[in-house]
Amino acid sequence: RSGKARRNSTAQRTRLAEIRPIPAMTGDPPVFFDKPDPWGYQTHPDDIRRKEIILPIARMFGRFDAALDVGAHEGWISMDLPADTVYGYELSDLAAARFPAIVQRVSADDIRGGKFDLVVATGVLYNHYDWRGMVDLINAGASGIILTCNIKQWEVPAAWLGIRGKQVFQAQFPYREWDQQLRVFDVSHQ
Repeated sequence: RSGKARRNSTAQRTRLAEIRPIPAMTGDPPVFFDKPDPWGYQTHPDDIRRKEIILPIARMFGRFDAALDVGAHEGWISMDLPADTVYGYELSDLAAARFPAIVQRVSADDIRGGKFDLVVATGVLYNHYDWRGMVDLINAGASGIILTCNIKQWEVPAAWLGIRGKQVFQAQFPYREWDQQLRVFDVSHQ
């Protein structure tokens, strides 16, 4: 290979090495949830605004019987979803222990069977997570509306392309130093 191709390959490996997957995506990575709200979602103005955008868009599609938040973190968005019953899927035991009382924790096995008429997935369709597994859970649990909201610059395009259903809404808005890409899919007629 040419010197330029070798340098590009080395640079790409270096960038890939900087992405640290969460070990086996189970249990608790040691530094993430050792304190409540480690990313400042509940206090950062951009995250407060993000929530203020997500919730009204979800409400545009009605009130739901059962909502599922895939990658629920500590349940900050989950607790206000427009649903009679709210469930959260979260790998971190420490984060899930901080769920508000209204949010019931579920396992991957609980999700299968399309029993959720609203599925929300924020900040999980990235290379440094098991985005394929997340898409599988989203698709397996959804029977109505799917709402995804991710950092556009980090989101894996193949992830949202893998979500079943017809895309019925899309929005983009500034978020911290990036942009958020919000998409809504309707799977109710499949």
